[in-house]
Amino acid sequence: MGDPGEMDRVRAGEGSSEGRTPPIFDPRARLGPASVRAWAVVACFAIGLGLARWAGEAGGGEAMLPSAAWFGLAAAMGGAGVLVRHRASAVLLSIGVVLLGAGWWTLRIEEPAAGSVGALVSSELRTEEAGSAAQTIARVEGIVRTPAEVHRAERSPLRPAWMGGDAWSFEVDVRRLALPEGEREAHGRVRVTVRGRDAPPIEVGRRVVVTGWLGAFGPPMNPGERDLRPWAAQDGIDARLFVESVDLVEAIPGEAGAASGALDRARAAWWRTRAVLRDRAERALGVREGDVETPRALLASVLLGTRDPVLDDARDDFVRTGLAHLLAISGAHLGVLVGVVIVLVRLTGDRGVLEWACAAGVVALYLVVVQGEAPVWRAGLVTLALVAGEAAGRRHERMAILAWVTIALLVARPLDLFTLGFQLSVGLTAALLWLYPLAEEALTGVRIAGLVRTRPRPVASAAMGATRRLFAASVMCALLAMPIAWAHTGRISPIATAATLVVLPVFMPMLALGYVSLIVGMVWPEAGAGIVRVLAWPAERVLALVDFIAMAPGASVRLAMSGAGVCAIVASAWVVWMVAWITRVRRGGVLTWASLVVLAACTGAAVWRAGGLERGVALRVDMLSVGDGSCVLVRSGREAMLWDCGSLGSDVGVRTVPRALTALGVTRIGTAFVTHANLDHFNGLPSLAHSIPIGRVHLGPGVLVRAQNERGGGEAAMLEMLVREGVRVELASAGDELSIGNARVRVLSPEEPWSMEEENDRSLVALVEVQTRAGVRRVLLTGDIGEEGIRRARALVEGEVGTTNAAAHVVDVLELPHHGSVNQESQRLVREWSPRVVMQSTGPRRASDERWAWARERSLWVTTAIDGAGWVEIGVDGRVTAGAARW
Repeated sequence: MGDPGEMDRVRAGEGSSEGRTPPIFDPRARLGPASVRAWAVVACFAIGLGLARWAGEAGGGEAMLPSAAWFGLAAAMGGAGVLVRHRASAVLLSIGVVLLGAGWWTLRIEEPAAGSVGALVSSELRTEEAGSAAQTIARVEGIVRTPAEVHRAERSPLRPAWMGGDAWSFEVDVRRLALPEGEREAHGRVRVTVRGRDAPPIEVGRRVVVTGWLGAFGPPMNPGERDLRPWAAQDGIDARLFVESVDLVEAIPGEAGAASGALDRARAAWWRTRAVLRDRAERALGVREGDVETPRALLASVLLGTRDPVLDDARDDFVRTGLAHLLAISGAHLGVLVGVVIVLVRLTGDRGVLEWACAAGVVALYLVVVQGEAPVWRAGLVTLALVAGEAAGRRHERMAILAWVTIALLVARPLDLFTLGFQLSVGLTAALLWLYPLAEEALTGVRIAGLVRTRPRPVASAAMGATRRLFAASVMCALLAMPIAWAHTGRISPIATAATLVVLPVFMPMLALGYVSLIVGMVWPEAGAGIVRVLAWPAERVLALVDFIAMAPGASVRLAMSGAGVCAIVASAWVVWMVAWITRVRRGGVLTWASLVVLAACTGAAVWRAGGLERGVALRVDMLSVGDGSCVLVRSGREAMLWDCGSLGSDVGVRTVPRALTALGVTRIGTAFVTHANLDHFNGLPSLAHSIPIGRVHLGPGVLVRAQNERGGGEAAMLEMLVREGVRVELASAGDELSIGNARVRVLSPEEPWSMEEENDRSLVALVEVQTRAGVRRVLLTGDIGEEGIRRARALVEGEVGTTNAAAHVVDVLELPHHGSVNQESQRLVREWSPRVVMQSTGPRRASDERWAWARERSLWVTTAIDGAGWVEIGVDGRVTAGAARW
């Protein structure tokens, strides 16, 4: 029968394990009436949010209806639902909740308050015409909300000091705003960024006057890029203020600098309290000042939600192994905190409800200390609600409690509904509350329970039970999370479950002891510091384990995405199938396996379709918006080539380019080119190679020469990093040819000997040709060639094509040389060749040069600083079409 020391659950209605046929669905998998009603409200409210979002995006950012109209319709439906009965009432009330959600989205996200900074900036700056960099000089007066936070610029050969220094950021609650047309009263929040190493002279809760460039949040400029405008609206941040020097930040001294009015004084006191508590917490962990070691940065990340750049490499390993949830403060983290508090209270005796009251108080104080990252507040509110339900001593349905907390979270932050963090947080919490007992039985087998325990349970048996439960919970959460994560990121981690089982035994004790050090350190700093020193060893072990697991083959797999809608449908289907499988006792039926085969086939078809170009497209060129830099993607068939990858603004290989490639369905780069030895053309390539496989990299001759002559330079550092990532590096020169799908790529120049004195004139030039039914179509990629390089490239191309007749379009698509710099040769090239499409990769400085005005009228012109990422498609019928992110 089993071990007499074992005592487990008995499945309701089963009786003996012999001679009985179990029910198809376990009764415990059925939600209670309260839970069903609560989750129906959640579903209707979420549908309303999605409806309003879709309507706004379809209308170009304009709301389909004002919020008052939505609320009026919702009230009418609600009134009608009260007057009728039964199912008609339920239908009308459900429609009313849908309309209520749509109205709330419109009010919260799409309608700026009258007189706010956001409304004033929107009327002052027409960002849809002026580009993403539209700004105006402004002077802001207000009350400091948050302490200044430093952003240290990473220094490396790929990012020297001249590419930008440190900066400080803080938020100001605005009271007055001075724009070029005059000064006026205003309200709202502004995020201030001050350049320089010195901290701005500010104090939380005091008045400050700041002068700088005020700008609205612009639209996304690249595929896969987050639209910051709705997020800023949700967070209550109306605009950004860029300040060139700390001297332009003036703290108002004395009584004049104090908050005036009862409401302002109360707010200022609250902001100061939060700042003081946060400061004490950071000092308790030893991360307030000076350089922070990686183990301490790990502790600060999991305990306080800080994001230190020293942890960036380790954070990438956590993401690759499916362990990113360990770094983000979640319900599991706060569950450990609650457990720590209850254990500490129980050391003083059995305190009953006081234990839960103390736990709830510590969690509430913790939320004040962490200061409000959305995942933290989400986990904190769920934890507080469940703790309150336990403390009440009544039989509340936990799923109903979770549903009403979910409604509260969506009211506070409606945009979170569409985020990976929210879906995993709420979804996995619901799975643990609802499905876990059934998942444990599905994965580890049905065990007979109800036997009387006649002797103490052996330690080994208890350990095996804990391991079994941990295994079941980890497998269930990993399986349910995998399709959701794929729909959002295009990446899955097949070893996530195994990695969790390996890391958790070290991570969870470290987390529990970390909370003890935080609690003790805020009261007794010296004792807390001693505990933190002890925690250095387990933190190092966690980092070493994750690094080791990340090197395993198949730790992370990228799967192409075929559009957000298709991915959402496929991911939802997988989640539904797995929930159905968990809740079924009989899992071997024909319908179960047939549906699995159909779902797998649909997923494979979606992934295969996303990995190539649309039917009828022979060649596609995507020029990403990377500021002052260059990154061009060329695709034909299922193969992809990258032409440069760099920027002067930031390391675009960390987020911008990988997200764009994922959104475009690119999971591997077969060939990449580095045209010449300028950082703005290659400094993002090593980071990109770390996240997306690159087969080989062809270097321009100037890159290799510079790398050999300057061992400490960026070129040498790039080569070292690429070799470390397993990328094959080769020298490119005139005459080289390769195939990209159905297209042929020929390197035209530079030719040996490389006699050009200017480094830009050593830049690679390549001609891409693809055969169509209307003849050959050509794309010329020019890098940064100057006048001499243009003359040489022009002669080579015209010699091959055999005509200079503008009507023949010597090339159909032209990458404008050197980001659009104007000289006689570049203007002559555009005038005589008359390309169908001209693509200009540049920052704001060269974006609207009037000397190119005549050319913009003759060719279709894409400028990344204004239009965002541009694309050109050459069809198999020879048709050339183009577009951009902001068209």
